[in-house]
Amino acid sequence: MSFPLRSILLSVVFLFAATAPAAAAAGFTLEQAIEQALARNESPAQAGYRIERAEAFVREAWGTLLPSLTVTGIYTRRAREVVRQVGGEDVIIQSRDGLAGSAVAELDLVNLPAIPQIRSSRRLEDAARADAVEVRRDLAFLVSETYLAVLAAQELVRVAEQRVEQSTRVVTDATARAGAGLASRTDVTRAQVERAGAELARTQARNTLARAVFALEYLIASPLPGELTAPELPAPIEAAPADLIPQAIGQREDLKSLNLRAEAASLRARAAWYRYLPSLGAQGTYRLTNETGLSGYADDWNLALTATWRLFDGGIAAAQAGQFRAEARIANLEFKANERAVGYEIRTAQQDLETARSAIREAEAAVEAADTYLRDISQRYAAGLASGLEQADASLSAYQARAALVQRRLDYWRAGLALRNALGLYPIESVTEEPS
Repeated sequence: MSFPLRSILLSVVFLFAATAPAAAAAGFTLEQAIEQALARNESPAQAGYRIERAEAFVREAWGTLLPSLTVTGIYTRRAREVVRQVGGEDVIIQSRDGLAGSAVAELDLVNLPAIPQIRSSRRLEDAARADAVEVRRDLAFLVSETYLAVLAAQELVRVAEQRVEQSTRVVTDATARAGAGLASRTDVTRAQVERAGAELARTQARNTLARAVFALEYLIASPLPGELTAPELPAPIEAAPADLIPQAIGQREDLKSLNLRAEAASLRARAAWYRYLPSLGAQGTYRLTNETGLSGYADDWNLALTATWRLFDGGIAAAQAGQFRAEARIANLEFKANERAVGYEIRTAQQDLETARSAIREAEAAVEAADTYLRDISQRYAAGLASGLEQADASLSAYQARAALVQRRLDYWRAGLALRNALGLYPIESVTEEPS
């Protein structure tokens, strides 16, 4: 790691550490926030149920190849009983209370459409699992960005409060100096205007912090349990896009899901065409009744082979095949587009990282210059060599420079997270759990 990058990382860690004065062990860490969100947020649970639904579709597809058994019982109440003599014996042809039962077992011996249908349902199950991983990753990154936004907002509130304290001291000093005839009322008025602006900026910073906290609490589905602890985020990955893109394509579960769904649609199209092929089945039937009739038997059974060939169905199967074939082509195009987008995302994130590094260095230089100018103006104002307007402008410039530095450091970490997201990684190494 180069020295400029190391210094930037240390400065950002120091920035976030300054916002968590409580002991790290007692704080609420980024890892805990992610784990809590994954456990309590509804999105991973919904993804889990989508997996269960896909598993049920697989069982349903397999069910078409397994034997079925149907048992039927019938009770019939008739107006009269019919009896005939056969061979000198009374035979009940029709009972007043007729009872009949049957059991029918059926098995498809040749069912060609079921084979691609099963394979298609398997692809959709795997796609649902890949989607579940992506849902968890997306939530982890959203929590990470929001967590860092809270820390940055806390730092911004601290800077805004320092400005209010400083502007209050300036108002007090300007008022005393005006009372002693060493400054004009204009200096007092300008100092009061600066304090009003500082108080407004503090209110806005507190509002930003409150909104960030609300967003984080929404994601983790509970109030914040304690002070946030400065995270130890992994260093940005330094490698050429040509080396990172193949790695990302192999790791991205969203690409895997799109590819699987394209395969599933192609298999469903094949299954639709297979419906025009003959099918062969077997059927066994057992019957039991209290009306023996002329046969004299109360029970009976039979076995049968059935051959079915649907020659024409009004074009329904062909239409369904066309629908699934179009779905497959759409999914293939979406896969290719997202595959190409990986390179764009990686290059953009790396460019944002480089820009943020330069911006941090520039912002740090601006803070140093603004602080130096503020100290110089304060000394000159105390000696009566600077006006209240200059004092107020210097205070505002110092605040703006520090606020810009907070934002640039946040931009840097967001770019680092975006790069890890593009590579198919989790925001931090310790959170890599995937749904079972």
